[in-house]
Amino acid sequence: MAKAFRFAPFIFTAIALEVAVFSILFKKGVPLFARVQEKIDRLNTIIRENLAGIRLSLPTAKAGGF
Repeated sequence: MAKAFRFAPFIFTAIALEVAVFSILFKKGVPLFARVQEKIDRLNTIIRENLAGIRLSLPTAKAGGF
């Protein structure tokens, strides 16, 4: 039992360091993720608009499509 109390300050210090590191990574990671997500959203919008303008090919149209 005495060993547990002897190592307790090291464990608390390690936990505090982990929380600090994760919070720093989280603060830097969230804005980066948001920027990447906005760029992907813009790209998806452009691709969707381009796909909406494509005409159907002739075999698809003859098969009972349009």
